Amino acid sequence: MLAIGAVAAVCYATSPTGGDFVWSDAPRHALNGAFLFDMLRAFPVGDPVRWAYDYYLQYPALSILFYPPLFYVLLVPVYALFGVSQASALLLSAGFMFMLGLSSFALARRLMPPLAALGVGIAAMASPEMAFWGRMVMLDIPAIALATWAVVHFLRFCDNGRTADLAAFLFLFLCALYTKQFMAFLAPALGVYLLWKRGWRFLAEPRTWILGALTVLALAPLIYINLRFASFNFEQAGAGSLRHSADPWGEAAFYLLAMPGQMGWPLFLAGLLGLALLALGRLDRRDLGQHLLLLAWIVLCYAMFTPIALKAPRYTLPLVVPWAIFAGLAVTAVLHRRGPVLVVAGAICIVAWTLAFRPVFSFKGMQEAAMAAAKAAPSDSNVFFSGKYDGAFIFAIRADSGRRDLSVIRADKVLVQVRVERAHGITEAQMTDDEILQKIRELGLKTIVHHVGFWTDVPIIARFEKLLQTPAFTEIERIPIVANFPTDDATQLIVYRPNFPVADGRPKVPMTLGHTGDVIK
Repeated sequence: MLAIGAVAAVCYATSPTGGDFVWSDAPRHALNGAFLFDMLRAFPVGDPVRWAYDYYLQYPALSILFYPPLFYVLLVPVYALFGVSQASALLLSAGFMFMLGLSSFALARRLMPPLAALGVGIAAMASPEMAFWGRMVMLDIPAIALATWAVVHFLRFCDNGRTADLAAFLFLFLCALYTKQFMAFLAPALGVYLLWKRGWRFLAEPRTWILGALTVLALAPLIYINLRFASFNFEQAGAGSLRHSADPWGEAAFYLLAMPGQMGWPLFLAGLLGLALLALGRLDRRDLGQHLLLLAWIVLCYAMFTPIALKAPRYTLPLVVPWAIFAGLAVTAVLHRRGPVLVVAGAICIVAWTLAFRPVFSFKGMQEAAMAAAKAAPSDSNVFFSGKYDGAFIFAIRADSGRRDLSVIRADKVLVQVRVERAHGITEAQMTDDEILQKIRELGLKTIVHHVGFWTDVPIIARFEKLLQTPAFTEIERIPIVANFPTDDATQLIVYRPNFPVADGRPKVPMTLGHTGDVIK
């Protein structure tokens, strides 16, 4: 436990904690927790919907119903203890990294000696892709950790039939789904294994019906959230499939080819050897059922994500856990007594390689720009942000600026309309330069932050950037953007103020939610 905790601590220590968000979802996850934290403090029992709308209009980077809410709920006590910040949110992420290591150890311990299981737990949590996303405020690793713990209790129930283990399994699996739904692919394999171990008579037991009914009731809100607010996810999933692909074999092989980079060549090859030993009957036959369950875990994960149009190694991270277990089984089966020591040594090498060659991306400048805007902005006013990393800027305005009297208005809600992401549709507002200036007056935009070069291939954004360079505006401060990865976005952020009178206060701009079409005003 101490070793796994030490690895989780090292992961946290090497995470960017100064508002250096890169992935667009990460600051939104952090802000969603701040929304719940602020709502609990405000306790707006009179009109909670109006309060939520006003909050979104002030900090227009929320995605709380686009994803399941459990992670955000858990952020509330973290923020209460440590304050709202990226560093605080990453504490929760590090806690789930620790849980992932422990749950992987507990699952592996059923099949191998303790030392080898420890190596498997460390290897699973420190594999390059897992540690990369685990050091951001993301939902993937928390969901995998919860689901892995659920499987541990599931197997215990299959062994001993204790109702407590069945209840723990259902609770943890529900928690995984309420964190991110992608772990649902495990359900068919678990169902088949349960019937094989406990028999059909299990279905006639009263506890099965009681716990099953409670589980269905608990799933109902999640189903509603997905149908009402997250249907865009299903649209993306169905946007392309193997039968529509120009290269179906390339699509089918995508995740296989990504696996060596996802987990490192040594872990990949050792896991492949473990699967070969399983096929040859060289692993302990007494554990065949569990081996087949782990194999089904890998196959179902691969089969679920391969037909989906969006492709990224992050999506098949769940298969790293069973793959690492097969790797541990291979080493212990081939090397016998020396195997457990070598599994741990290999895990330590994975930690070292990941820390040296797979750092988390960081993008400095958004927090600094938020602080500069907060310093320049008059009291009770609107800040206009035109840039790619709007989520990081908006979170910094809420978390770091100390200016709760400021509201942010996004350029992609005024000058253009975007459906979730630019790739899914962008529409330019039909405005002349004079009309853009008039819009600035009407919205009371006394402070403007512009990301140089942002979407300047879109004519209205290019005209807006040129307009900012005219005598109508005064440049207040320039903030260089520094990235630790190759990107064309690392230019500058410039803070401006208009040289003409604008409306006082914080006029609101109605905003259309791209994933639902709802209008908030």
